[in-house]
Amino acid sequence: MNDLPPIEPTLTINDVVERHPQLMPVLAGHGLDLCCGGPLTLRQAAEQHGLDLEALVAELTAALVTDAGAVIR
Repeated sequence: MNDLPPIEPTLTINDVVERHPQLMPVLAGHGLDLCCGGPLTLRQAAEQHGLDLEALVAELTAALVTDAGAVIR
């Protein structure tokens, strides 16, 4: 079972990458980075970049799980 805390819209980009560095390519694919966007919450970053917040959180969450359902650490 997945024992990781969920990706929440209130987490900053810095927090997400600190906890799950493997998610950096997903964030970068949406133009989100640690330089200017790091202190922004996912909600703020999505708003500023015109992204669908729910879709972004779902994509980040999905990227944590392999096809077999094992959690990537």
